[in-house]
Parts: sequence; structure tokens; C-alpha cells
Amino acid sequence: MKDNGNDRREEEEDGPSSDPSLLPTEHTEKEASEAEDIALMLRAKADDLAAFSELVKKHQKSVMNFFARNGVYRDVEDLAQEAFLKLHRSRHGYRPTAKFTTFLYLIARQVMIDSIRHGGRKAKLLEGYGQEADQAGEAPTMRGESGDAEK
Repeated sequence: MKDNGNDRREEEEDGPSSDPSLLPTEHTEKEASEAEDIALMLRAKADDLAAFSELVKKHQKSVMNFFARNGVYRDVEDLAQEAFLKLHRSRHGYRPTAKFTTFLYLIARQVMIDSIRHGGRKAKLLEGYGQEADQAGEAPTMRGESGDAEK
């Protein structure tokens, strides 16, 4: 028999297999998880605190890991808490046009940037205090301070 390629074309049109038991379960589990996140966030948007709490429990570790992967090792718990507070404050503006985690990590990224900016200001402030302390040590003491000699 002569193979004219029709069998291959039919297989390509149907895909590798239309049998759902042969599809990777990881992919369907991931989609189910994403759908659950969206449903939870929509419930949180309607002021369901239990749904928001579930989102926090589900994503807290991954948000802390996000900060650590991006070089922020100190205060990751505080930063994660700040990210979830911002998520809670902005829940009414949430629209499920993309994955929930995209929305969450955009907020986490902004928290990280704010933290880095704040850290730079804090370092300058502490440096300024250090310089003031050094200058105060060189300044002459006033009468009655511990540096005065007793007469």
C-alpha cells in the first residue's frame, strides 16, 4: 500500500491524543489551582475574609521565596505581610484578566522596590546620625558634664 500522508494529517489535527487520561495531570492541576485562586480573589473582593485568609496561607511561602530569590534576605516575613496588606487594600480593583499570581507578584515587586528605596534612605539617615555623634564627641563639653575636671 502507498502511504499518502492522510493518516498523519488526521493525527496532527486531532493532536497527540484526545484521551484525557493521557494528558499530563500537572497541567490540569495547575489550571485548577489558578481557577481556584481567581475564585478566592473574587470572593475576597466581595469582602470574604476567609477566602482572603486562604489565599494568604496558599501563597505566603512563595511570596517570601520571591523576595529571597531577588536578593532581599532580611525582613522577608515583614515584606510578605506588607504585600498581602497591599493586596487586601487593592482587592476591589482586581480584575481576573490574567493569572492571580501575576497580580500578586506585581504587588510584591512594588513592595520590594519600596523597601529598597526606604532602605537607602534609612542608611543615609543612620549615616547622618553617626556623623552627628562623631562631631558631638569632638565638641567641647559644657560645664557640669562628666568630662569636666573637678575644681
